Amino acid sequence: MDHVSKKGEKPIRATLFSAGVNKSELYLDNPYTMKNFILPLAICLSLSGFTQSTNGVDLLAFKNFYFQVYSDGTVRDFSKQDIEFRSLLYSCQIWLQGVDDQFQLFTAAQTYGNRVDFLPGPISNDPNASAKYDRVWLINKKTISDFRANPGAPIPSIIADWPAHGDTSFGEATNLAPFVDVNNDGIYDPQNGDYPCIPGDKAIFFMFNDLNGLATDMGIEIHGMAYVLDQGGYMDSTFFIDYKIFNRSTKKYTNMRLGLFSDFDIGGSGDDLIGTDIQHSAIYGYNSDRNDSQPLAGFGYSLASAAMIWLKGPDAPYFDAIDNDRDGCIDGIIDPNGNCVPEDPASGINEHWELSNSFVYEGFSTPAISPENDPQIFTHLLMGNCHNGMPKTEGNGAGLWDFSNLPFSCSPPPGSIVDFVYTGNSFDPTGTFKPYVDLNWFQPPGNGGDIKAFGGSGPFDLDIGSSIELSVAYTWHHADSAQSSVDAGLGGLLNKVRRVKTNYDPQINAFNCIPSTIGLTEEKLSLFDYYYDYNKKSIELINNSRISLQLEAYSINGQKITDISLLPNSHASINTSSYPSGIWILRELQGRQSVKILVR
Repeated sequence: MDHVSKKGEKPIRATLFSAGVNKSELYLDNPYTMKNFILPLAICLSLSGFTQSTNGVDLLAFKNFYFQVYSDGTVRDFSKQDIEFRSLLYSCQIWLQGVDDQFQLFTAAQTYGNRVDFLPGPISNDPNASAKYDRVWLINKKTISDFRANPGAPIPSIIADWPAHGDTSFGEATNLAPFVDVNNDGIYDPQNGDYPCIPGDKAIFFMFNDLNGLATDMGIEIHGMAYVLDQGGYMDSTFFIDYKIFNRSTKKYTNMRLGLFSDFDIGGSGDDLIGTDIQHSAIYGYNSDRNDSQPLAGFGYSLASAAMIWLKGPDAPYFDAIDNDRDGCIDGIIDPNGNCVPEDPASGINEHWELSNSFVYEGFSTPAISPENDPQIFTHLLMGNCHNGMPKTEGNGAGLWDFSNLPFSCSPPPGSIVDFVYTGNSFDPTGTFKPYVDLNWFQPPGNGGDIKAFGGSGPFDLDIGSSIELSVAYTWHHADSAQSSVDAGLGGLLNKVRRVKTNYDPQINAFNCIPSTIGLTEEKLSLFDYYYDYNKKSIELINNSRISLQLEAYSINGQKITDISLLPNSHASINTSSYPSGIWILRELQGRQSVKILVR
């Protein structure tokens, strides 16, 4: 009988290899023993050059963290690489829902896999497709570079086996994994120099669907690329996932909604809390007190925290009169000059969704909240409501780690309805999503436990044969020493969240197939750092460069506010008390950096 993992829903397996020993499966009951032993072993295999995926899973180790990707789309065991097991995220998975033209509601979602809704590979008529595609594809940028630099040399197996095309005789899509088509003939042929296209320095490509052999389906096929960027700084603790979601069915879906389930386990999993950073579309996990004391697994007094950041959601419906991306520009986008450019279907100018709701639940509460046992919960959460279908109403805010905080309510009003829970000091100043003001609202420390988080966005439409994209990042922070109750492990994390979010280029992702390091390049290109000091009512600017900088500040509607001069390697403070509040655009005059900042 299979022994199950910590959550009780899905077995975890590890395959052992050594010279002269047949491979064998190892099942371990104790989750901490299992993770302490298996994951470091897998890292050793990866670092020694062993990258062949086994049992539909592979591990990506990078700098001082690692994570695993499964062939059904589950990302699991995001952990700090340490002498001992240090967990950050136990599991995450994508959720989808839509209504067809017969007004029938369809859902494709799972948490740990007890309710199987996703199978490996593309949608196919091949009865053996799920077994055939029960793998993921781990590849390094260096492998690609060496292949390109040595024409005529033996082709590495990962390049030769890259799943660029499906088997059309079984109804599979012609084009699957992204590749660089050197001679532009539309056919992946590494013998003639074609090679996989990945956005970072190390990546795992995976694909899964909700159709093959399943009774209830949407006909959705999802391609994913999880990757890391070797650029130093905060990038050493960040990884990214780009999803491309195809409607391979004969149905158009309306009122479509998309979400991500994330089970944060910050060291010891029994004392965690969850928060939402609205401005940066992030959900984060942190410890409920000053000591993460779980034996073997805990971080102790040097607390850790982790976040999921919604970098770019799917395109929103045109002209829906909603500020979907919360930039102050309704039915439009902000151009590099800070101007609000109206949506235009003819030119493809379209707002995208940011994170538009969040929810927190404890899986072993009384009564237990389990979407896989009660699939109606998927629907309620994707609609932005509580697990029981009621709207979320805010609790009392009292500050970080304060027991006077009150939880949100899932009972009928009174209480102000909110889209997000446990928003800290974040809020939506555009008045699109609730709360609109700073509530100073954190999850009560007494609620700490094995907490799960959900974040979603929508609605939008998904036409027959069309696709949508979602880009997210996961980042973490670990203090070097014991932290004060004010910082609580969140100061460093939220600074990383801000940098990841504000320096992401939403026009570039894995599926645009640009064969170079892309995405966040702040460590190399950032000329200045910035933050807003709420107590001083000032913008603090730090010139990181050896040259003088000239900046202009604009309001969100394009009105110029002021000019700013920064001497080389200097710090400047801009008092904003006499200027209008709201979202400002700071633009360096040579066009090398442009950022948004909230002034209030």
